[in-house]
Order: sequence, then structure tokens, then C-alpha cells
Amino acid sequence: MEGDYLLDGLNQAQLEAVTASGGPVVVMAAAGSGKTRVLTRRIAWRLAQGEMNPDRVLALTFTRRAAEELRRRQRRLGQRDQILAGTFHAIALNQLRLRWAEQRRTPPKIVDSKARIVRHICKNLGLN
Repeated sequence: MEGDYLLDGLNQAQLEAVTASGGPVVVMAAAGSGKTRVLTRRIAWRLAQGEMNPDRVLALTFTRRAAEELRRRQRRLGQRDQILAGTFHAIALNQLRLRWAEQRRTPPKIVDSKARIVRHICKNLGLN
């Protein structure tokens, strides 16, 4: 079967998650247990099997570090720039920016420091 190399080195639970047919699969596991491996291999497996169009794949992570690791692994599997991957926040912000641009609206200023906001609020409340 095409893409069998994608199954190399997976344990039984990982193998089942990677090759599960159909819709979403929930992978709940401890840190360091191979969730990113499962996610990258599942995407690659489904693409190799012709079950997905790479232009319709969105892989979401919670951290920038995890997103970069996911993209790095996808490139290593030969899917360079085929899929969209990023953090929930970055992808959502990108979608908002696209909508603002479509509507010719100026996007609001993005907060870059929680501490700066807290200082500003405290100053305005006279809590120096």
C-alpha cells in the first residue's frame, strides 16, 4: 500500500490512530508520548491514500513550538508547504485579518504585553 513507510516505528495505539478511516480522531496522551508523530503521520497517511486534499488540511496546535515542530516533521515527510499548520491563535488572527481586509477595515491593535495593559489599567484607576 502506498505510504507504508509512514507506519514504521508506530506502536499499536499510534497505528490505529494514524490509519483510522473517516473523520476526526481524538488523541489523548501524556507529554512525550508521540501525539505530534501521530498527527503528522495521520495527515501524511491520509494524503498518501488519496483520502484528503492537502489544500483542505488545517493542523492546529496550542503552542508556537508545537506548530513549528509539526511543520518541520511534515516537511521531512515530503509535505513541504502543502498543508496549513499553526497555533489556534495565529490561524484565528490570520482569518480575522483576511476578513478585515475584505471589508477594508483597519484591524485593531494587537496587545503585545499583558504587563503593559495591567500597568495602564492601574494607572487609570490611580493604583500606581
